[in-house]
Amino acid sequence: MKKRPEEFATIKLKKGDIHVLIVGGGQGGLAILNIFKRCQDLIYIDRIVDLDSNAPAIEAARAYNIPTSTSTESSIAEFDGDIIIDVTGHTSVSAIIQKWKKRPNIEVISGNSARLLFDIVCHYYKDRGTIQAQNFRLDLLDSMLDISLKLESHNHASDILQHAIHGIHSSLLARKSLAFILNEDECQSFGILDTSIPEKMPPEFASELQHRFQDFDQRDTQHQHFELLKPAITVPLINHQFEVAMPLFNENTLIAVLLMQLDGNISKDEKKLLTVAATHLRLTLKALAGHQRLEAEAIHDVLTNSYNRRYFDSRLEQEVARIKRLPDGQLSCMFFDLDHFKPINDLHGHQIGDKVLQAVVDKIQHALRNYDTLARFGGDEFVALLPFDEGAPKGIPEKIGQRILKSIQSIRITEAPSVNITVSIGLSTLNAEQLIDGMRLVQLADEALYKAKKRGRNCVHALNIEED
Repeated sequence: MKKRPEEFATIKLKKGDIHVLIVGGGQGGLAILNIFKRCQDLIYIDRIVDLDSNAPAIEAARAYNIPTSTSTESSIAEFDGDIIIDVTGHTSVSAIIQKWKKRPNIEVISGNSARLLFDIVCHYYKDRGTIQAQNFRLDLLDSMLDISLKLESHNHASDILQHAIHGIHSSLLARKSLAFILNEDECQSFGILDTSIPEKMPPEFASELQHRFQDFDQRDTQHQHFELLKPAITVPLINHQFEVAMPLFNENTLIAVLLMQLDGNISKDEKKLLTVAATHLRLTLKALAGHQRLEAEAIHDVLTNSYNRRYFDSRLEQEVARIKRLPDGQLSCMFFDLDHFKPINDLHGHQIGDKVLQAVVDKIQHALRNYDTLARFGGDEFVALLPFDEGAPKGIPEKIGQRILKSIQSIRITEAPSVNITVSIGLSTLNAEQLIDGMRLVQLADEALYKAKKRGRNCVHALNIEED
């Protein structure tokens, strides 16, 4: 009857349970040493012995701080561990070992037995390494999947990179990892380190990164996915060095750099994982840029780059709901209409008409605050929302309108210097109590615009709710 796996006998060992003396410092001893070094959670190598003090395994043992000796007899006499492994092939050494072979509690492995032991352990660790590499790949794939899911929620590049650096760090068992996002003169930083990480790095460090990786795509560096740094990069403020870099570009602009420090030399599997991670991140950031571009196009007017009517309606609803929650809040709406715009189009052509619209929007944008909303309502009509959380100081909306009037009057189109540009502006302002709905506010501004035109255009007319 076939036994189930759990019915097989097992031996559980604690760290350092098996003490080993390796006799023979040639290639066989070196092979055993390299294998057993991977088993140091179970095996403790007491000493390596060889008549030649410069034998390969003896030199390797010194590097590992493992005791060595050239005296076989004294080493065996002093050894009170568990196993003696004889890989010498010298009859004189074998004879010495045979004298001690009958000592209780000590096993002697030699000849074909030693070769068999080496083969078994070698195969075990090869399989174990394969499984570990596959686990690393699965961990990285999980991380990449999470990054893709974050892309679906339209996160910023910083959100995606923060998630990525943690996933890559975990998958590669990195000792430390940092990520830097470069935006003009700013250098945002985050990552995994045993010390605190400043939120921003000095501008000089951002310049250093730009200079170091400016021609990265032209270098022969693992097909431009990552680079092994020589010399290593020293990060200021934290004074840590990193030897692996993953620069990320948006077209030809460096937007981020991921730095990592791994244990020892980078293996072939780790290089593959770095390549997979870098490729996925580049594609993700490219897709994010595409999403952001499409999103911007969906809410902006193509000609003037102001917001479009659909975005304005959404913003109006949000602002009305917000102002209603503020006891002293007020919301102003400005309606703009270009005076005599049709004759400009008819006389000078649509190209000049387009330049006029673009210039008008530019002047209005400069006069408004960065949290105000300007949108193209249709044709040559534009509308703006101006929120005042603590109430609009008396006459301020009108003063803003007057400032816009004067600014637009100064517009000159190089291709049509004779064109004089003016606008009529209708203005309405309601407080939180009066704001029944947003369309009422827009309707009042539209009525005010009509009265501004009747007054002769090129003016601002403010309509209070009492006038309605």
